[in-house]
Amino acid sequence: MISDERVIAYEQAKHDLQQFFESKGLTVEILLSEDPPQANKVSGKFKHIYKEWNKDAD
Repeated sequence: MISDERVIAYEQAKHDLQQFFESKGLTVEILLSEDPPQANKVSGKFKHIYKEWNKDAD
């Protein structure tokens, strides 16, 4: 289950990111994972997750 604090932070970040991308003429889908972010055990870095979209492929 996702905590209320996490959902509030997600909703604010989602809103801000969508406004930013829309100002650039982009439409994005932003989803909240059930799993919290986890740093790499060796480097301590977080994994960037994204999906590229090619409008000609759809």
